[in-house]
Amino acid sequence: MLAITEGRLADAQKALTALSEESPRHAGAWLDLAMLYCAVGNAPAAEALFVEIERRYDPPRPILDVIASQRALGCLGWQPTQSAQLRVGRGFESNVNQGARSPNFSIGSGSSQIDLMLLPEFLPRSDRFTNFSADVTRQLAPDGTTGVVQFQSKNYDNLSKYDTNSLFVGLERPWQLGDWGLRAGGTTGFMTLGSDVYLKQTQLQLTLLPPLPLPGNWKFGVTESLSLISYPTLTAYDARWWETRGTLTYRGSDSLWQASASAVQDSGTGQRPGGNRAGIFASLQGRVNLGNDVRGELGWQMQQWQGERAYFPGLIDDRRSQKTQVLRAAAVFPLSEQQAIVLEYRNARNEENISIFNYRDQILQLSWQWQSPQKR
Repeated sequence: MLAITEGRLADAQKALTALSEESPRHAGAWLDLAMLYCAVGNAPAAEALFVEIERRYDPPRPILDVIASQRALGCLGWQPTQSAQLRVGRGFESNVNQGARSPNFSIGSGSSQIDLMLLPEFLPRSDRFTNFSADVTRQLAPDGTTGVVQFQSKNYDNLSKYDTNSLFVGLERPWQLGDWGLRAGGTTGFMTLGSDVYLKQTQLQLTLLPPLPLPGNWKFGVTESLSLISYPTLTAYDARWWETRGTLTYRGSDSLWQASASAVQDSGTGQRPGGNRAGIFASLQGRVNLGNDVRGELGWQMQQWQGERAYFPGLIDDRRSQKTQVLRAAAVFPLSEQQAIVLEYRNARNEENISIFNYRDQILQLSWQWQSPQKR
């Protein structure tokens, strides 16, 4: 069933064939195998199993209806699944430019210390914005290879130099090696800030799902990833990220929770202020049913960085130590099977030992969301 869900039809066919041979009276395996033969376009094999099921098991009316329905549809072979999501929203952000909490800061130390005050443009500036995002996912091959395209645009009413647009494309392919599950994937894309390309990023990752003795609703995986990040408009800030992340997922009948923790090594490729960084990431997010078809979403993310050396010797002699936490809460109100209204709140707190980098940011957003039905 997992192989079918992941689109690995060849693996599913091997497993069901083995099950039907080892347990010849397992009617469910025979029916699943027949449906799978139909899915891959092997109509003669599917029909032979349908006839054998009818002859051997005298199935009840619901099973006969399933077989009749499949015969009427025909065995068209593998058809790719695809889905899409659109979201359009309006919102308010309290600190668009990540302005410092305090206007006062100092450079140097001891008798050479100089106390200064930030210009107004480096203090928090608020604005309203319009947000648009689109995600498209499509299965590309019977082995489960899936492609994803993600686009997001955020445009402020007045502070247009902070407008952002991002476009990322990715591929993912699942495997099964014995009892171990594997997922290999990669993404690449860019983000603009104002009218310039601000960031380019490429990421490769491999996820291992070990055969742990967990309850059926739980899953644990370990992901190794390498990210290459470049900043075309900045010098000395390009970097490589190595990340090792563990993820524990619980999927209930009307809820989904996921917790993760990771260690990250950020290696700069130039003379970046502060040198390399070591980081720890953690997150907890979930979805719950609030009643009356309303869904609640909760999330917490934390990033903690420690610089390798003094940030700017002679002016800022401290090693930069950063801790960022983001809290998110959302309520999803369905309008129909494919449409919903989403009310979302975010609160970001960035704490650092270098005062000019300390900031707070709050976002309140109301969006309309459309989700396409999954198609084949």
